[in-house]
Amino acid sequence: MKEQKIDVLHTASEYIDRLIEGINQAVNHFQTGQELKGLNLIEPIVEGFQWLTQALDLTQDIHARKIDLVPLNNHFKEIVASFEKEDYVLISDIFQYEVIPVLEEWRETLRLSLGEQS
Repeated sequence: MKEQKIDVLHTASEYIDRLIEGINQAVNHFQTGQELKGLNLIEPIVEGFQWLTQALDLTQDIHARKIDLVPLNNHFKEIVASFEKEDYVLISDIFQYEVIPVLEEWRETLRLSLGEQS
């Protein structure tokens, strides 16, 4: 079971890179007035977060340090409120300045965890 969790950590760490790339693409679209293109990326981003949070929950007992999902949930509440107002600038700001740094922190924790588990 531990070996499977380590494999999940590897996959999650790699997936965070792709998720950040997708978020950056959406941010770029929102910032350049291509809202429809940005909106088309939201569903895969949300699905990616769902998978990632499940993976983090499954492997929490082998993380090098605790990964707190609450701050990210709060950011998503802000994003939903911004969608309701069609405030795409604020959405891109939250993704860029709040969500991506959290993902980068999670990636570092996963890499530390993998170093400790190897």
